[in-house]
Amino acid sequence: MTINDINTLDKLKEYGSFKEVTTILETHCGFNIQTKDWKHLFETLQSIEKILSRYDKDLFITNNFGESKKIISEKLGLYSCADGFEQLNNDFDKLISFFIIKNFDPYEEFEKSKSVNFKYSSKLEGINIEDTNQSLNEIIKKYKVATDG
Repeated sequence: MTINDINTLDKLKEYGSFKEVTTILETHCGFNIQTKDWKHLFETLQSIEKILSRYDKDLFITNNFGESKKIISEKLGLYSCADGFEQLNNDFDKLISFFIIKNFDPYEEFEKSKSVNFKYSSKLEGINIEDTNQSLNEIIKKYKVATDG
């Protein structure tokens, strides 16, 4: 199970009872998740994903064990039962792998970015392309310069 598998509240509920799901998540993440109901649990997971995708691990794990536990608790709403710095660090790595690792498809990423890249590179040529539903081939045909040969 990864956060990719949990994109709706109903999908989250498919994994079992509330108690079973929180236990599974705590096992995968390495931290206790303090939630009161399904909606709060889902919102907590979404919030943690958003925060972890924006900030570097160094913000949470400092040179001070107690301070690191406090920061994680305050910023993510998670509670660590780690007895030492090494365990806390390992648990945080588990947390990151649960929330950050995505199924990366290079072709899909290319398809997402090629229209945007084409639009901006066209600006360099003095061509303003509005956001339309035209394919890149249609746009190229419209602005293509006739050449001999």
